[in-house]
Amino acid sequence: MYCPACGEEIPDGSNFCAECGTDIQEYTGQDTRQNTREYNQKDTGAVERGTDYDFVMSIQDGFKRTKFARGVIDFTLAIATAGFWLGIVAVEFVRHHYHLRKGKVEPYQEGQRKQWHLFE
Repeated sequence: MYCPACGEEIPDGSNFCAECGTDIQEYTGQDTRQNTREYNQKDTGAVERGTDYDFVMSIQDGFKRTKFARGVIDFTLAIATAGFWLGIVAVEFVRHHYHLRKGKVEPYQEGQRKQWHLFE
């Protein structure tokens, strides 16, 4: 037996369609031809099952294909970000040791200097 509203197959003796929730008892006594999937799909203007299924599956396949690409992009961006920050640390390290060797700064002297002169 098929649901008269959506055309989904339902067990005989069911009161409601599990797919769309239509009350099957309202439709008893109608033409038996109306209780088939093909008639109901044409009657309600539903799109062919193949086109809906193909559309949904194409979206799902596209997502699966881009999942790997997203992983590669995420990994590349993580490496680039880590490289950027390591570059900044390396420049500061070299700059600090350059100033130490030139005698512009003594070791541990930086902590004794006041950085902010707000209340003097």
